[in-house]
Amino acid sequence: MANQDALYDWKRFKRFVLFSSFVFLGILAVAVLYRTIVVALAVSLIFTYVLSPAVNRVLSIVKISRPIAVLILVALVFGAGLGLAAALIPTVYGEMETIVKQIPQAVTYLNQTTVPLRDYLVSKGILSYEAFDELLINLDLTRKLADGGTDALQQVWVSTPKLIGGAINLLLIPLLTWLTLSYWDKIRNFFKYVVPRDIRPIAVYNLQKMNFILWGVVKGQLLVAVILSFLYMLGFSIINLQAGLAIGALAGMFRVVPYLDVIVGASLSIIVVLGQGEGLSMIFGVFVVILIVQALDGMLITPRIIGEKAGLHPVVVIASVVAFGDWFGILGILFAVPSVAILLSIVQMAIPYYLNSPFFRGS
Repeated sequence: MANQDALYDWKRFKRFVLFSSFVFLGILAVAVLYRTIVVALAVSLIFTYVLSPAVNRVLSIVKISRPIAVLILVALVFGAGLGLAAALIPTVYGEMETIVKQIPQAVTYLNQTTVPLRDYLVSKGILSYEAFDELLINLDLTRKLADGGTDALQQVWVSTPKLIGGAINLLLIPLLTWLTLSYWDKIRNFFKYVVPRDIRPIAVYNLQKMNFILWGVVKGQLLVAVILSFLYMLGFSIINLQAGLAIGALAGMFRVVPYLDVIVGASLSIIVVLGQGEGLSMIFGVFVVILIVQALDGMLITPRIIGEKAGLHPVVVIASVVAFGDWFGILGILFAVPSVAILLSIVQMAIPYYLNSPFFRGS
């Protein structure tokens, strides 16, 4: 009990909170000062966090300087990413344009096939002809949205060179990743050095807990999303689903939000199937692919990669992505899950100190 009281000392915790607040304000000041490259800096820090164990593994095997090892690893990772993007993006873009153009055909097919359903609902007094026609009008709005979406997609493709010119700071991501990875140990040692000695055990203990959760969320979710993307693309290609590569890639990417891959994959697949006028056999094949991928994910992939590290319920993840996206846009969507993981670890960290505080004990 004495050791526990020493660990969860309320006065030390207040000093730790004060020190953490100064560190947070310093990080916020840097973010404001370098706001033009804050996205590149944040993404490079994510790469640094994920690739740091790989650098340590390479250095334990090959005796070379850390900057050289980091340079080789960063070149391999970003080179492979650029090569994969160059190979897949044109195909995925073309298939996505095909999917968008097929939305009006899918709506027309639904209109034609719902006539017997309309007559049945009207005969039973469940729905009137007017209400059903209004529903069809709303579906026709989807056709207009699809036409507008096609134009927007084409406009983005035409203006891509301008966007690349305006987003030249993206080139800073590999450079900043190399820089932070090369000096990662020195950065960590510096922060250990400036932490006051009396609160250093608290900082180390709680940072280890935070790292345990973050590692499962950041590394685990990204790795699972990549694996599921390839599984979806492979499965949809096997059943010869048109635009299967694009649908599989998008479905896997949306796996960073649990179960959203199922919704995206099934919705886009049904649009393509209806737009092509294919039968129930293709829809059955789509759901078989989704079912197999979900089974592999639930039984093998997620338990082995993430396990119980994340500690985040899927409902919390979905709600957080929606809320952060509404507040901060694409950056909110990108950093919603890591931010919630950090907040969760902070709450878990603070509870024992609160239980040991004079306020809770009434002393």
